[in-house]
Amino acid sequence: QFNSARELIEKEKNKNPGNAIAELLENDIDFLSVFVSEEQLDYNRLFKNRDKHLTVIEKNDELSPFYLYSQADIYLQCAFVKVKFGEYVSCALDLLKANSLLKKNRKLFPKFILNLKGLGMLHAMAGAVPSEYHWLSSIAGFGGTIEQGMGELDSLFITMDSAEYNFLKPEVALMLFYLKTNFENVSNNRIITALFSD
Repeated sequence: QFNSARELIEKEKNKNPGNAIAELLENDIDFLSVFVSEEQLDYNRLFKNRDKHLTVIEKNDELSPFYLYSQADIYLQCAFVKVKFGEYVSCALDLLKANSLLKKNRKLFPKFILNLKGLGMLHAMAGAVPSEYHWLSSIAGFGGTIEQGMGELDSLFITMDSAEYNFLKPEVALMLFYLKTNFENVSNNRIITALFSD
């Protein structure tokens, strides 16, 4: 229901122009649109709007754990899309930016459980990049495997029922669903059950 969501986000932006969460949600829609459709038009819109979203977020509260997390999330979503489009060098550069932001956020806010969501995506994406491009991540001092990333996301998914950020559980489930359907046998998987349950 992207159109309805955009209307609600636009109302919030008009009411509170500097609300960074509205920018993050708007980027979520752009990301999900291209992730599902794989259309060039949706791809172009995602990257056209990205810098605008980041600019607004960077003007917000630097003392919030969502400050660096939100920026990293946008870079990770773009990296996720670039893997699907085969743009591995550009994907690796986005992963480097996300890695730097997440490492800093984990140091500042070690109890912020959503750091695990970002790191899980990062490690899975690093593992999904073909081996001939692994030198990029090696130079920057980070890496990962699809199994590592799925393990971190799975661990987060299990603990989210009792967490204050459980509203993001469907997003974590979507990432796991994609990784598990593409890289792992998912028969009788609890993530798929959660995605399609009432």
